[in-house]
Amino acid sequence: MFDVDKNIIRGVTINYLNPDFTLMTRIDAQRAEWKNDQWFFYNLLTTHFDDNKNPVLEWSKEKVINIPEKPSDFKVMQKDVEKMGYFELRKYVNKIRLEGYDVTKYRVDLHGKIAFPLVILIMVFIAVPFSLRSERSGGVMQSVGLGIFIGFSYWIVHAFSMSLGRSEILPAVLAAWGANILFAAVAAVLFYRVHT
Repeated sequence: MFDVDKNIIRGVTINYLNPDFTLMTRIDAQRAEWKNDQWFFYNLLTTHFDDNKNPVLEWSKEKVINIPEKPSDFKVMQKDVEKMGYFELRKYVNKIRLEGYDVTKYRVDLHGKIAFPLVILIMVFIAVPFSLRSERSGGVMQSVGLGIFIGFSYWIVHAFSMSLGRSEILPAVLAAWGANILFAAVAAVLFYRVHT
């Protein structure tokens, strides 16, 4: 866990791998603290594996370990996806994908950044048939209530679809665009009924 204010990481584990992806060294530290442009690790156990794969343990109270990440890298990782713009999130997704992390959740959010604003157009297309209908039938309040219900329904479907995408049950594109596709189809049906 990274403490943003104090630049301290608690419960640190670092794995160094051989070219064949077998574990070469593992470092477990109680905490790491950023001081004087370097990481100081405290209460750490370093496990080296020799040629015969036997573990050799080394205990240290304090040790400086050079790792490429700086506190700013961890601060970016903790950034709320909701607060990122599309291009910032796309850059972040590419960065962590190249580092070998799973980006499924972020890809869903990335597609959602484009899909969600388009709901305004879809809701307009859904509202037009209701406004035409209310002029004929005189049920303005009924149309307003139905509009609120449809807007709320969209929100539920969109949130559910996004959660399925983040859980890898649906592909990222379908998860982000699913509610839009469904409600665009509803709008098309309503338009068709008004004109027939």
